[in-house]
This record gives sequence, structure tokens and C-alpha cells, in this order.
Amino acid sequence: MRIRSMIGGNTRSINNPVRTAGIVIAASAVLGCSDGLGPNPEGRFIVNNNQAELSLRVHAIEAGVPLPISVDRLPNFTSAPPDADVQLTLRAQVDPPVVDGITLQATHVDFSHPKVYVSYNVQGPVRMGGIDVFFNPKPKELELWSQGIFLDTDVSAVDWAEGDVLYLATGTSSEGFETPAVLEEIELDFHRLTENVRRVDVPSFAGTGVKVVGDRVYVTSGTGGDPVGGLSVFDRASLGLLYFDAFADARGVDAWDGTIVAMHGTPAGIRVYSDLPELQASHEVGGATVPESKSTVRVANDLAFVAAGEEGLKVVSLIDGSVVQHIPVPTVDGVAPEMAVTNGVSVSGDLVFAANGGAGLFVYRASVDLEETATVDPQLILLGQVQFPDGGSANFVWCAGDLIYVADGAGGLRVVQLQNARKSVVSP
Repeated sequence: MRIRSMIGGNTRSINNPVRTAGIVIAASAVLGCSDGLGPNPEGRFIVNNNQAELSLRVHAIEAGVPLPISVDRLPNFTSAPPDADVQLTLRAQVDPPVVDGITLQATHVDFSHPKVYVSYNVQGPVRMGGIDVFFNPKPKELELWSQGIFLDTDVSAVDWAEGDVLYLATGTSSEGFETPAVLEEIELDFHRLTENVRRVDVPSFAGTGVKVVGDRVYVTSGTGGDPVGGLSVFDRASLGLLYFDAFADARGVDAWDGTIVAMHGTPAGIRVYSDLPELQASHEVGGATVPESKSTVRVANDLAFVAAGEEGLKVVSLIDGSVVQHIPVPTVDGVAPEMAVTNGVSVSGDLVFAANGGAGLFVYRASVDLEETATVDPQLILLGQVQFPDGGSANFVWCAGDLIYVADGAGGLRVVQLQNARKSVVSP
């Protein structure tokens, strides 16, 4: 799946003079301009809180559809340890929003039990996107509470924060911004979207990732060109810029226990920060060279799990930057190699889920509970591939407790129940 980044060759420069990858600045003012928190006068953001109407997009599967973890289509898979301890069941399929005949594509998922937040964009020259708010207390209970449609903005990533606020990494065609990449904040009211928003510039052509840690918002922006993007750190209260690290092709950001990790592509690498913030280390790991592609990073203790596109999954030690395990995208019968790329990764206990695009969802088991035990030798083994009944593409995956959410691009959202007999898994 691609994040469309540039409209009509727009190459406006930002007020910040930094242009060289790897240069770090600190500042107390925002980049470029920002919108204040308030109503939505230009009608660019349309909120629908009509739950009865929105429910038509949700297709719950009461009995559930078993999703076998299979190796049948993996001709190069030589060691197939049967693992009946892991069972997956499809519980719901959610259609993506359709606006003026254009089908939006699911790009990212965030989970704050029992709420789920899903972002959307479109490919091509049109800037348009959306955000959904779901209530999902149990695997068999999924309700779509609120929908927001942006008529001028792609949304690449979403993160919920205390105070019932959403932060979005976006690309916009709105006038008045120095570059299309924008951080957007949306107030929620009893877990439903409102039209109260704030927006602030980030450099480059698309916001690609966002993570809230305490009173700070970490945003990656990039997709090439000039100005270069990187990692921007904002104060939540003022949306004032606290720190900026410039580097090319920034794609995602995650955090664990005071450590912030940003990922870039072309080639894939990670940049590790303290929560001051301060750059601690930079490590190149290879892969993720397809332009304007979605990639993510997930951090668990001393490991960073990097979705490295055409080079599959890279597990990187945060201690010394070494790639402790490399799992190429397996060959899948009937799937063209260029369609099999690792776009997303999620960790749940001793399981790792990789969204491998047209090759589907892959499941791996580690030697330890990765969230509870620090290790530099996860010893991931492939359990197999998961295929959904109507096919589709796995572009992003998020696992939380006993629920897995798979963003399937134009196929919308799939909700899967996880049963892992080796670990007592309950919703957080």
C-alpha cells in the first residue's frame, strides 16, 4: 500500500532552514503555521455520529469464521511445526467509507480498550481521508460509534491520548500550510468525534507516523523531496515544536519505557532517542526501498521489529543496532513477488504478526514473552499464513489482548479473535 505524498509537483519550502538529513534543532515555536482549536468553519471535516446509519458498514459474524494458520501455499517452507495452541477466528468485517464514489483505504489502527480508532486515505492525486471510532469490548461486540471524513486530507496514522484526544499524521491540500504534511488534533466528546480541531505544520509532503508519550507528540513526516522530513516533537498543550531531527523518508515511530524509536526507509533504518528528547543512536538495517510505501516499527523491551518492505521483517537490537533476526517475505503460490511486502508488524506476548501486503497475514512465535522478558535472541519461527475468505491485502496489523485488527486497504477493517493457549490473553 502506498501513501500518496505530493500534489501537482508542489515544492513549497518551510520556514525552518534545516535541509540536511541528520541535523537536529531544538525550538520553542511551531513549524510554519497552525490552526487554533475550534469549530470547523470551512466544512473540510464532516462528522457523522449517527450510529444506526454507520452500523450498515459493520458486518458482524456471530458464529465466527475459523482462520487456519496454514503453510499450504508456502512452497519453500521446510519446517512446519504444528501449533494448535494458536487459533484465529474472524469476527467482523467493516466496509471502508465511500465519499463521492471514492472508496477510502484503511491505513492504521490504534486501540484504547474498549475503543478502536481506524484511519483512512486514498491513493492518487486526490487528498481525502477519514477516521472511525469503534466500541469493541468483546470479540463478538463491535459497534461503529463515530465517523469523520476529511475532504482535503489523507490520514496515514492515528494515536489516542489521555484527555480523549486523537492525533493524526496527515497530508493536506488545505491552503495556508508551508508543506502538505500536517499534524492534526481532534477532540472527542464521550468517545465520539467533534469538529474541534487544531493543525500544525510538519515538514515534507506527508505525515507518516504519530505517537503520544506523556505530554509530547512525536510525528514522522517524509516521502522524499525537498524539504526533507524527519521526527518532530511537539508539546501537547501548545503544539509548540520542542525538537526536530531531519532525515529522509521517515515512515513511523513507536515508544517503550522512555525510549523513542523512529523508522526510515531507502534503506530501512532506525533512530533511537531518549525522552529528553535526544538522539542516542542511528542504525541502518536495509530494505524498505519502494518509494512512498507504508512501513512501521514496533518496539518491545530491547527489540525493534521493523517492517522492511521487500526485505520482510527485521528484528533489531536496541542495545547495539545489530539485526538479530531477518525473516524474508515467504514466497506464496499465486502472489506476485512485488505484491508481497512487509508493511506492518505487531507483537502480542510470544506472538508476532506481520502484515505482508498481498501475501496476507503471517504469524510467528518467539521463544519468550516479548512484552514481559527482555531478550536479544527472540528465535522467531513461522507458524504459517492466514488467508481471509475473500482474499485482500494485509497493509497494517495491530494486536491488543485477544483482538487483532487488520487494515486491508480498500477492503476496510477485519477484526480477528486470538486464542493463545500458551498465554492467558485477555483484553487490556
